[in-house]
Amino acid sequence: MEPQQRTRDLYEHIPGYPQPPLIALPAPDDLTSLQKEGLKLTRLSRLLVQGAMRATGFHAFQRKLPDNLEWLLRQTNLRLPGLFAPAVNATLSLADDPRDLTPLERAATLMLAVQDFYVEVMSGRLAPDTHNGSPLEMGQYPNFFAASLTFKGKYVQVYKSAAADRVTVLVNGRFFLLTIGSPAAPAGVSQIVAALQAIVATAQDPHQPAGDSPALLTSATNETQRQVFQTLMQEPANVANLERLRHSLLTVCLDLEHAPATHAEAARLAHIQNPTNRWHHASLQLVVCGNGKASAICNFTTYLDGNTMMRGGAEIQKRAARRALDGETSVGAAQLPLEALRWRVPQDLIERAAADLAMIQDDQPSTFTLSGVGADACRAHGLPPVPVFVVALQMATQRLLGKQVQIDQFLAMSGYRCMDVTTAVASTPEVLACVAYLNGDDVQADQAVRLLQAAGASQTAAAREVRRQIPLFMLFTLFMRTLGRIRQVYTLAITMLTGFTLRTLRLYDNVKSYEVVLSHPAIFPEVPLIGRPGIRLPYVRYFGMHYQIHADHVVLTLMPAPDLPVTNAELAAAIEQSLREIKGVCETAYTEHTPTELPEKAT
Repeated sequence: MEPQQRTRDLYEHIPGYPQPPLIALPAPDDLTSLQKEGLKLTRLSRLLVQGAMRATGFHAFQRKLPDNLEWLLRQTNLRLPGLFAPAVNATLSLADDPRDLTPLERAATLMLAVQDFYVEVMSGRLAPDTHNGSPLEMGQYPNFFAASLTFKGKYVQVYKSAAADRVTVLVNGRFFLLTIGSPAAPAGVSQIVAALQAIVATAQDPHQPAGDSPALLTSATNETQRQVFQTLMQEPANVANLERLRHSLLTVCLDLEHAPATHAEAARLAHIQNPTNRWHHASLQLVVCGNGKASAICNFTTYLDGNTMMRGGAEIQKRAARRALDGETSVGAAQLPLEALRWRVPQDLIERAAADLAMIQDDQPSTFTLSGVGADACRAHGLPPVPVFVVALQMATQRLLGKQVQIDQFLAMSGYRCMDVTTAVASTPEVLACVAYLNGDDVQADQAVRLLQAAGASQTAAAREVRRQIPLFMLFTLFMRTLGRIRQVYTLAITMLTGFTLRTLRLYDNVKSYEVVLSHPAIFPEVPLIGRPGIRLPYVRYFGMHYQIHADHVVLTLMPAPDLPVTNAELAAAIEQSLREIKGVCETAYTEHTPTELPEKAT
């Protein structure tokens, strides 16, 4: 490990935080999790798969897993390369500061808030996450700080620095490194504001040489970035700059020329509308606009999951809002160390990145608020909100597209130690049966509520099943990462031959791409919304969605596929209509029938 590298662990174990248990391992002959990947379990398919597992050495690997599992999960990045930032990262709109701050004061308080948050996380003093009294994994929270994607040769890795006193500041695509003091002796707000004023003056001075900027390159696809950064690093000055950026606590992007009126506008601006003033290799970017609106961009590939993003954003916003201002900087106050970076970037690299980004940019509105159809309406009738929302979404998509689609829901696995997110199929047979009934001509309210109950229970069971044990495909990926190059080629050849044989025998269906994917992270008042607004999602067939169900409304952000035949507004309206129909059915059931089989109505 390099001297300034904090750790190689993706999940850092901080003493003081209770650790959740390790996830269960499947038995060597248990292939049930491969059914989700398209395998038909028959005697012949079992023989072929088990034979391939023995031939590649996977069975031997499985025998050693009880002793090695935690180390592998802690250090193996299953999300790489994950460089296509607009399609991977998530943007959080932060609540407004209640004080009338200037944008530079807002930026300064946010910087110091991140330092405060850093101290609490790394010291183990942050209250741990729990669920039903059980501890959840806390090892992702250190990834907010001084973590970044970095190229080592043609490969990318997550680098985590021990530095905590330096911030990268971007203005007009120009890069500056600002030292704000150690967490034990930080600079004051007024000192940081004075330094930011100097940065802005330099960045806006037409007489100062601007040089090239590599910022847009970090918005390109995986393959483009692999190629362009190889070219970029042929220049020694660029290599030195990239090394400096690795040792930055966070990145602050000042979009002072913009004044978004709403949180949705601020999030869209942060996520996609000003890519020449972003550095998406950083795990955390804070975007501050000219009217003080602020957003956070969190890098999923550096192991920040949705729930972690939401709580982290809330913790930063809370600390910033209570950070006291310290008046004007005195004339004799020491200036904070400041360095401007100069780059050499060939123009053709910029053009390639811009072309990649143009493929997924989307001009239509993407964030919507559905009023009067929140969690309270569901719970008042004894129904869980998330499964009801999935049923409404299934209804809406079937009406708009004229077909059933498969909805997959992302699930947190933080109840286990060092576990990646997973997905569960939310379009269970019970959900599809419920939707068929609700879309029919003769809907009886009490029967509809019973079907809604069954749909909810089936989704809970599906989530419980995928969380029961680690899936084989994930273990196989871990296995591949332990192999040398020759063994990887050999193992891949055996795997491809086995897959070809199974497909020929019609025992394996090619894994289909996601049709609809959902994410519903936790709700915090300091973070009004989360999503990837303003993009088209290239890896889904229809659309992806971030949604949050509040007491009396739903906030959702849509990311359509490149060729989705309906607009975001049409989709949002159809979902709202379906939710209102379900609400009406429930109200009718309890008003007119109230049979004993229905859930007890909440009081």
